[in-house]
Amino acid sequence: SARMSALRGPCQRPLCVVCPVEPSAVGALGVEFARLRQTLPQKFATMRALHVARVVVLRSPLADGVALIFECSFDGELEDFVNELWANAGEELGALFSRCATGPQTPNFAQFRAFLERQQRRVTAAFSAYPRLSVSAIEHARELDRRLQAELDRAPAAPSSSAEALFERLAAHVGPNHASAPSAEPCVELRGEAASALAWARVLGWALKRLIWLAPSCFDAPPAPLARAAPLTLVFCGHSSHFKSFLLRRLTRWLRRSPGALGSWARSAHWLELPGPRLVCFATYESAFESLPNTLRGTRGRHSVQRWLGASRLTDEIGYGALSGLSVAEIRRNRRLQALLEEPRDGQRAPEFCGLL
Repeated sequence: SARMSALRGPCQRPLCVVCPVEPSAVGALGVEFARLRQTLPQKFATMRALHVARVVVLRSPLADGVALIFECSFDGELEDFVNELWANAGEELGALFSRCATGPQTPNFAQFRAFLERQQRRVTAAFSAYPRLSVSAIEHARELDRRLQAELDRAPAAPSSSAEALFERLAAHVGPNHASAPSAEPCVELRGEAASALAWARVLGWALKRLIWLAPSCFDAPPAPLARAAPLTLVFCGHSSHFKSFLLRRLTRWLRRSPGALGSWARSAHWLELPGPRLVCFATYESAFESLPNTLRGTRGRHSVQRWLGASRLTDEIGYGALSGLSVAEIRRNRRLQALLEEPRDGQRAPEFCGLL
């Protein structure tokens, strides 16, 4: 039914806005970046539906001019998100969009919404390690874990106490109101065997390297080591086809069915096709840049993949992540703790609950 399809579908949605920039406005755009590099992420942090967001400038010898790209992942419906985006960061984003060739010079809400609708581009494929969890649900589970840990610090479990007794004490401490998640956000079920996960990680590395004929795009500075939940933007230039787009969508669909197929490092990824032809990959990962070749090397060597990543990487001008302090493993662990408290209690759940703590 339509209702069941809505429940099973992903909670997160991608949004990509591509805006052409006149060459004469590139300098003024750089001034806006310098002014908003700290301010805009602070505005994003006040939003409740925003997972990740970034602003990049795409320059390529295979395309005319310069393009400003605003990419993000959010919860809920697009109309509600645009309202929240305007209320919290409309002035700052309006200043950036006013430097674009088609952007409103003095934007109001109606012009802002019309501009986003006009410049929005369809995402070819999207992946998330926790597609059915909203920001509020993840924060709720993290707060639950904090309360559990605080109670353990206040009154540690005695060596002779049983797992069932500890489970009952902590469940009574947090109470049903704090243990329950928002009803509209179902839990992510972790499935897939280790063999298939390893196989799909290799297939993804092979497919991304051969999806199009690669050519170096703009790359200004050597990559620096990145912290956990760091953004990564890659631009691939070369030949494109409907078959390759179909292959990319099929790969992403398989990855959604097995969230562990990208290993422990991938949080999200969006693929966007642009004229040129170019394929832009917006990813968020949990590793240092130098360790990515170990995951994606496939049939080639580490140094070959490192050169490929370096030549294709594009520096983000502005970036934001709502859950940068949490790893994917911690998000899944906290959500599992929450699920164990919500389910009917029996002796079989207590050992798993205590093991997670």
